[in-house]
Amino acid sequence: MSLALAHPQLEAIADACRRHHVARMDVFGLVLRPDYRPGESDIDLLVEFHPLDPASLYKAYFALLNDLLRGLLRTSI
Repeated sequence: MSLALAHPQLEAIADACRRHHVARMDVFGLVLRPDYRPGESDIDLLVEFHPLDPASLYKAYFALLNDLLRGLLRTSI
């Protein structure tokens, strides 16, 4: 089973990427394979941010992480 996202989830991810200065986000690893197990397997993301100063990058990274966790897993850090 591979990860399938509903349109509202995809929109929430796109909105979070815009809010937090993401230039590009790629998914890799087990989540792309047919033996992916939701709730058991991890989701690997490679994120490239637009140029930011170090403090802004730090804030953007953790804000994006929290938005993704709340939006996809219904949890937070």
